[in-house]
Amino acid sequence: MLRVWPCLVLLCSCASQPTTPTNAPPDAADVRSATPDEEDAKDEPAASSDCIPLVEADVVAETYAKGAAQLEGARDGEHMKEAPLRAAMDTLKIAAENGSVPAQSLYGRTLFGTLFTAGAPEESQREDYVSAVAFLRLAAKAGDEAAANFMPGLLDGPPLQMPLDSLPEGWVEDAFERADAWIACHGLPQGKP
Repeated sequence: MLRVWPCLVLLCSCASQPTTPTNAPPDAADVRSATPDEEDAKDEPAASSDCIPLVEADVVAETYAKGAAQLEGARDGEHMKEAPLRAAMDTLKIAAENGSVPAQSLYGRTLFGTLFTAGAPEESQREDYVSAVAFLRLAAKAGDEAAANFMPGLLDGPPLQMPLDSLPEGWVEDAFERADAWIACHGLPQGKP
């Protein structure tokens, strides 16, 4: 059985003051509209002062490739080695936060699958589940078939289907709000690493 680490806190609010920069989305309530330059208005969403700029695409692509390779190296038959899995997930998280659709999909599927197969959701895992579902929603909205097919309802919302309907009340709604807040900051993620 896969071992899950309870200390992962993913896709946190940009409004908080992290000790290291992340590009996690703010909670939906924290997103304040700002008027972008007319030239940028065509392609860019209205930005919030809480939105952290994304890292350059080539750096994100390299980070995703590194995380995917680390994840593959963490495999031990049907199981995962804990320390290499943690390192892979940390690397994939950076790429996912910076808009890599493949990273959002792989990260969300891996984290949700690891947690869900380990047992029933516990309150201490709320942030992990919310983060996984938020990243999966971002990837599904960007057209990633693996994310969209991983669990029905990522695009539509209620009524929820299995496995989303097995999460405690409010968790899926929080995840959807976080994903939608990320989109409000950065626009719909593009389908390349």
